[in-house]
Amino acid sequence: MSKNDAKSDPKQDASIRRERIACLKKVVGKQFLKRIVQRRKLDKRISKKCPAYLMVWFTIAIWFFGNDSYTQVFRWLHRFSRHFTPTSSALTQARAKIGVPIMADIYREVVGCLCSNETPRAFYAGRRLVAIDGFVQNLPDTPENRRAFGRPKNGTSDGAFPQVRIVGFCEVGSHVFFNFLAKPIGCGEATMAKHVYKGLPENSLLLFDIGFCVSQLMMMVIDQNSDFLGRSKMNRRFRKDEVYGLLIAHFVIRSLRSRRQRRPVFLHATFLSLVRSTFCERVCQRLRALVT
Repeated sequence: MSKNDAKSDPKQDASIRRERIACLKKVVGKQFLKRIVQRRKLDKRISKKCPAYLMVWFTIAIWFFGNDSYTQVFRWLHRFSRHFTPTSSALTQARAKIGVPIMADIYREVVGCLCSNETPRAFYAGRRLVAIDGFVQNLPDTPENRRAFGRPKNGTSDGAFPQVRIVGFCEVGSHVFFNFLAKPIGCGEATMAKHVYKGLPENSLLLFDIGFCVSQLMMMVIDQNSDFLGRSKMNRRFRKDEVYGLLIAHFVIRSLRSRRQRRPVFLHATFLSLVRSTFCERVCQRLRALVT
């Protein structure tokens, strides 16, 4: 625990907790949850003391209050309830009964881009800034996770924990992580990106790293009326029949470390677009201004 946490005001902490719970119930409303619960036919599988919609709130709320117990989080969700508080084991069993599909449905319908045209640094030349990247996350060492995701291997032995590879979009202006895909550690990022790109918003400017510089992925972005800006290796070459309108810009800059040696450092930027040639020129002018 940090010093700031030790000196925190209890009244202020209670106010923050109430605001978080109120925000949760406003964004993920009760009627909205009941409609999804009825669609998934989960209203008859859980007891009346732990209804399914309340367990959805509880599953989300435990991530807001990671240092608190299950029973304490349940009391904050039901501050004025006259019923008794369930035990931690009862809450664990009720949370497991709702399953994963209902959480996936809620995520698809609730999470989305938040920035508007007035949001600063969220758009460039009328295009929404969206970034894509992938990362690896450790999972609890359970038989279910080992069977579903597997462990990393180095040729001689297996890793200590199962790992999942996640690839998803992130809105640059709001940092909202939306439309992601989780697969076993053996799946590659470029292969997973083919499914993630289907959820790219129109009129977007997609930012990507070297691993996503694949002609098939670039054509998927262009087909959705969007542009992209990314990094590529110096020896990367595209055929004319693969990508039309390829624009490669080489910039020469001098870094602080190479001033004594007077050796230029090459920055390779690749921008591809089929929509607007003038937009390509503006981006290249912007890049040239940034690196010179």
